[in-house]
Amino acid sequence: MKKVRKKTYKPKALTFAIYTQNGKLLFKKEFLPNTVTQYLNENASRGKSYMAVALNGSSRKVPKELIKEFEKKIEKATLYLYPKDIANLKALLKILKERPAKEGMIKAAQFETIVRDAIPLEIWEAMGGEITHD
Repeated sequence: MKKVRKKTYKPKALTFAIYTQNGKLLFKKEFLPNTVTQYLNENASRGKSYMAVALNGSSRKVPKELIKEFEKKIEKATLYLYPKDIANLKALLKILKERPAKEGMIKAAQFETIVRDAIPLEIWEAMGGEITHD
């Protein structure tokens, strides 16, 4: 009689960016599911408050057409956002011009919702952001 092997589930590690509450990137590291939360909790118990964001977006750069669309949205956003928010969007734009899309999530994860709304959906998805529908 043949032996039947049971397949065991091996969780896949995800790359996370770990940063301070002030937005300073500390490092990027692979964590298994739920271990990143454990890591953050352990540090919090020692008085170190860190944040984490999964870098599961595209490893490709954002296409130039989308970059131009984002530049236009930033210009329109100057009508309703604070100068600091515009500066943050421009910093994100610079990251997206130079690095893979998923790297932008390190910056964008810290934005208020109204600021994130200025990011075109295609770019948000390329960075690894999820679209929620009400």
